[in-house]
Amino acid sequence: MRLEAAIRATPGSFAMGVRDPAAGWLSYVSGWRQPGATFVEWQLNHREHEAVSLSTVMRTCILEHEAARGVPEIVFVGGTSPALGRYCAPAHCLDLLVARHGMSGFIVKQLLTRLRPQSQLGMILRGTLQQLAAAEADEA
Repeated sequence: MRLEAAIRATPGSFAMGVRDPAAGWLSYVSGWRQPGATFVEWQLNHREHEAVSLSTVMRTCILEHEAARGVPEIVFVGGTSPALGRYCAPAHCLDLLVARHGMSGFIVKQLLTRLRPQSQLGMILRGTLQQLAAAEADEA
């Protein structure tokens, strides 16, 4: 498998799963480890077993495994299910856009404002552009 070769070639990466000897992989996760934390990037579950919670089973296995290794923090990139969410601290993230002054920065801001007007970044840019327009009008 090319995916497994890519995982093995990446420093700090890991992959683990739950297997049924007859059916093969039931659930498979991959991510990376850094000092003090394990990051679970993605998880794949067998679609023929949707009635059982393979996601919860796999995440329980990885929690037990990493706790036994003494890892103090496990990050599920992109969040987790509501069943496990009550045991997880939410990550507070923000988007930061750094744009150059000039025409290229102006075009990027305009595109983001028009393409994603309801996103947090779109609202921030819209507010910033409105403030800039008001400031320019006051100067004139």
